[in-house]
Amino acid sequence: MANTPRRIITDAPLTPARFVDALLSADDPGEAVSTLAVQDLHALIEDAGIEYAVDLLALATPEQVQGVLDLALWRGDELDLAASRPWLAALVDGGYERLGEVWKGLDPELAALLLQRETRIYDLHEGEVPDDEEPPFFATPDRCFMVKITAPDQESVMLLDRLLDFLYRADQVLARHTLRAAASEPTSHLEEMALRWRSGRMADLGYADYYEALEVYRPIDLASVKVGETTATRTGLADTSSSLPVLVGARGAPPSFLAAAALRLTDDERAAFEAGLVLLGNRVLSADRIAPGAREDAARGIDRARATLALGLEVVARGEVDAGARALATISLTRLHRVGHSIGLQLGELVRALGPRAACAGEPQQTLLATLSGLRPLIPRLLDHPPGIGLRPLATRDDIRRVTFALARLGAELGFVHEVLGQDPAQLGAGVTLGDVGRSSVVRAALGLGFVFAPVRPKDLVELRTTCFSDGKLTPEVRAAVLAAAAPALRGRPPQLAEVLDGWLDDVSATGAAAGQSSPPLVLTRSDLPE
Repeated sequence: MANTPRRIITDAPLTPARFVDALLSADDPGEAVSTLAVQDLHALIEDAGIEYAVDLLALATPEQVQGVLDLALWRGDELDLAASRPWLAALVDGGYERLGEVWKGLDPELAALLLQRETRIYDLHEGEVPDDEEPPFFATPDRCFMVKITAPDQESVMLLDRLLDFLYRADQVLARHTLRAAASEPTSHLEEMALRWRSGRMADLGYADYYEALEVYRPIDLASVKVGETTATRTGLADTSSSLPVLVGARGAPPSFLAAAALRLTDDERAAFEAGLVLLGNRVLSADRIAPGAREDAARGIDRARATLALGLEVVARGEVDAGARALATISLTRLHRVGHSIGLQLGELVRALGPRAACAGEPQQTLLATLSGLRPLIPRLLDHPPGIGLRPLATRDDIRRVTFALARLGAELGFVHEVLGQDPAQLGAGVTLGDVGRSSVVRAALGLGFVFAPVRPKDLVELRTTCFSDGKLTPEVRAAVLAAAAPALRGRPPQLAEVLDGWLDDVSATGAAAGQSSPPLVLTRSDLPE
């Protein structure tokens, strides 16, 4: 593995722009830039702004430039042309001599591919003539080629025109070689070879191969992972090279159980653990096809990997911090991550067991069902205490309890609506939820019509408003009457249903139902009871 410097700018007190100024003001700025790791140089340009790329790339070694382009231009296994343009512009703005130096250091397949994707090249020596093509064209000074530039906008056309002009000024032989390869080599061959060279360099930097990295998501038998096993040593995590790149740090505090367990490691164990985290993070990013240069996506990927690891650790250690420390010292972090991921997959199986009836669930259950059914299960922050916005990874045993409780509650609600209220959840129709059925039944019970489901009529809403509300809410007496009417139906059923019923009552009470509001033909929804 290449002896790559570790990150040096993650915690720098200077802003990225001032850090660039400090580099450029050094006694030997070329030496200062050349000592940066490829990841640091790329991150510095991304953070400071692409406008700083001209000066920095002008001082970087050709190997550094190739490495930066490895990070910046690829999305998974595909070359991103849109991402390439600002970097090519920075190279061109550095002048034709510098462009020639850099171009010699690029993989010839990548150089040809960058031109092939946005040009059609005619070999004039072979008698090829662009019969019906319209401008813009670039006629090479050696009269070997006529290049039709097919870039999508005028700015990109001008960039490619300057690039070709500068290549010929710098080195006509090199320019001809690139154009000839772009004109004659199949795109698939260029892509395959460019990706192969790039993958080798990424491996040297510590980034995992995609197919090998998928191991972090392979399901595992939870009972097979035990505190005290020696998989950490066998997989080499305790002896990971310090030359591995340090990835962008996660933005939040680490899950508390993981942090507490790590604090109880010895110095040697902690060093191995930290190296293992780097290796695990790189594997997760590779398996998720997150480009290492995509800083925000990478940060989210590292957050998710750390949360999944923490969940697997807490489950294996049964919530005991000392056992968690022993687990970190003896178990491969990949295996612990697989435990956390497998638990998410098992929760997804519970979702699938609910079947098509669950399609009529309300929120946050609907979001929970969707996120648990994905390849990388997540949890809605609406289930947090206090509730939040958005989604997050499963990270603790408490998350498992919270999710399983929500799914059990949904299962009980499905059974109640079907078996007691007589409505098949799978047949409710688009846009109709279990809550709609339940709230309609609450309204009828509040009016003394029994706890049964039936369409709510406009006059029922008027009566509800005039007889059942006080100060904009259901009166305590009405709530008690509804609970009494529902009590026989709740007898012998899961205890979660009492909470479901309280929620339906709260929904109806919170509306303050305005007089004269109409109702849809079958069910009462929240929007039918405006505040």
